[in-house]
Amino acid sequence: SVPGALLITANLRNDAPFAQPYPVVSITLSDANGKKLAMRRLRPTEYLGDGATLRKGIPSDGSAALMLEVEDPSGKAVAFEFDFE
Repeated sequence: SVPGALLITANLRNDAPFAQPYPVVSITLSDANGKKLAMRRLRPTEYLGDGATLRKGIPSDGSAALMLEVEDPSGKAVAFEFDFE
């Protein structure tokens, strides 16, 4: 829905025997040479629209799908990297 945005999807899996809180997600965009172009940290409240889902966390032996629209500030991003805190 955002012109020129990149659509990034991921699936978070919880293999623990208990529910886990949603993580802070860091996304780093890089160019073809591996040069970092942009980085953003998203708190769960920024990528989840449902407070009830946030409070429940990721269920034991469950998964959660993420879909993020990210603006490429230079138009040169060809790779991205996730990090979870």
